[in-house]
Amino acid sequence: MPIATTPLPAFTDDDAAWFWDRVETSVDPEGCWFLRQGVGSRDEDGYVRVRLPGHPRSVLAHRLALALDGRDPGELLGLHLCDQPSCLRPAHLAIGDAAENAKQRDERGRRRPAKGADSPTARLTWREATALRRAKAAGVSAEVLAHAFGVSRSTVFAIAGGKAYTSSSS
Repeated sequence: MPIATTPLPAFTDDDAAWFWDRVETSVDPEGCWFLRQGVGSRDEDGYVRVRLPGHPRSVLAHRLALALDGRDPGELLGLHLCDQPSCLRPAHLAIGDAAENAKQRDERGRRRPAKGADSPTARLTWREATALRRAKAAGVSAEVLAHAFGVSRSTVFAIAGGKAYTSSSS
């Protein structure tokens, strides 16, 4: 069954300025970019929705980032090349269909196992924990990371400090 997407509405230069002013860019030249704390909402899968002032509905922030980068995904999906669903860095995003998204998911081992060494109740995947650790080392604040990854500040510090998510079975 295809994933349903809704084409994005037209955006103005003021919309673009409002959005990009609220994105925390990484000092790491390859790092992910996230929305600042208090902007948007994160769903259970880690994707961020944002509602621009004057617009009637919220949109997926990564699809908005693609559109503002001149690559409106239309009815297709916005794919995360970095495997971080809350990342907004245009260089980490691509346009693709549901089949390509599923192929990438399977090739990159993004399915959480139902049992085994990895906890089925874990809040983050190994890739997300690694991305969080790198972002913290690059200077992104614990508050921004906690919001972006849907975890507490103490979890951010535990992961960054090597007390949680210290080894991967993948």
